[in-house]
Amino acid sequence: MKATLRIQEMGDTAFAVGVRRTIERTEKSMINTGEDAGSRTARPKPARRARKKGGRRPAPAQWKQMSPEERKQAVIQAILHVMAKHGVQGTTTARIAAAVGVSEPTIYRVFPSRRAMLRATAEKLWQQRCEELESFTASDAMDYLRKLSEQHTQGIQRTRVSRYLQELSLARPSDGLRDYLRSVLIAEAERLAQIVEQGKKEGCIRPDADSWEVAWRIMMVHWLEATALRHGLEDILLRGFSTRVFKSILEDIAIHNGAAD
Repeated sequence: MKATLRIQEMGDTAFAVGVRRTIERTEKSMINTGEDAGSRTARPKPARRARKKGGRRPAPAQWKQMSPEERKQAVIQAILHVMAKHGVQGTTTARIAAAVGVSEPTIYRVFPSRRAMLRATAEKLWQQRCEELESFTASDAMDYLRKLSEQHTQGIQRTRVSRYLQELSLARPSDGLRDYLRSVLIAEAERLAQIVEQGKKEGCIRPDADSWEVAWRIMMVHWLEATALRHGLEDILLRGFSTRVFKSILEDIAIHNGAAD
């Protein structure tokens, strides 16, 4: 309905003419919009969809297509990415989920807890470390230990595996990594001691050498190199020094000229 507005007793004054023009413009606007004078109320804004607190984001299509094992590996890679930036104590499940691109409840369907996520990451890193160290062939026990030294010195500078393992060693006791790392380090020392024993049988390592002590001396060189890398001392400790220390260990246990030193 067209609105009718009247001006009484105003004559043809300039003020009355201005008012009429204003009214005409208003009426035309009402006609174009389909409104009448009695129904000019504010239009309600479209209601926004309520967002539930803690609502889940839809998982990416790629995530949905992954196998359970692929999802585990994706979470582990995200942990490494976050840990490189924030350290192990700053590697929260919120940051891990964000790095994967899914919600926190989604990653808890892959691993039951943050502790389980860190444990799986440590196991993956230790497996990778062992594979890198043993990617060579050796003629005897002494040759094996010599090449092990070279491989560790080169590998620790080529990959970030040792850095990640050192970072994991700084986790809180409640994260449960201390016992795991202790067990794999002891197992590593036992394996090295067995190699020393093998060298005794082969006749290339002194029979009176303390296999257990030799194993831990070798492990100490590995820790020295890892610590040097962590604290930016590569130019001092990884440019010959650690190699000389390792060489002195081998010279102490080697048999020269077919007789024990």
